[in-house]
Amino acid sequence: MSIVIVDDSAVVRVMLREMLAKVEGAEVVGEFESPAPAIESIRNNPPEVIVLDMQLVNGSGLEVLRAVRAAHPSVKIVVFTNFAEDVYRKRCLEAGAYAFYDKKSDLNALRQTLHGLASAGRGELKTGVALSVVGVTDEGLLKERQYALPIRVVCR
Repeated sequence: MSIVIVDDSAVVRVMLREMLAKVEGAEVVGEFESPAPAIESIRNNPPEVIVLDMQLVNGSGLEVLRAVRAAHPSVKIVVFTNFAEDVYRKRCLEAGAYAFYDKKSDLNALRQTLHGLASAGRGELKTGVALSVVGVTDEGLLKERQYALPIRVVCR
């Protein structure tokens, strides 16, 4: 599974690269900190998966998301950002993000999603369920949080 990382933080890119090195079948084929070179590279050589931050140097992850979705709708774009407010989550999912994760709390969920995508690429039989939890915040606003829960199917 080919992966491109688009994040303004070199520290985060290194952490993601090291995490992905432990995912069987995953290969990081590019890293970018700003939208323009990322979009150009992805248009010419689309990966299977993009791990995308919202805050980039000289632009926004939404630029990348929209450009890639228009040119290569089959590429799975996983947003991993500190800007995890509902407005960003909604914009990204409406623009075609495959998943949306908060850097502060969702690293394990990101890891599981990437393992699942890599396993699917190797033809392993796995499935999962999506769980959506809706609650009311202290301000009286509805808040929805989505989780992808992997389930391993064992056949005897």
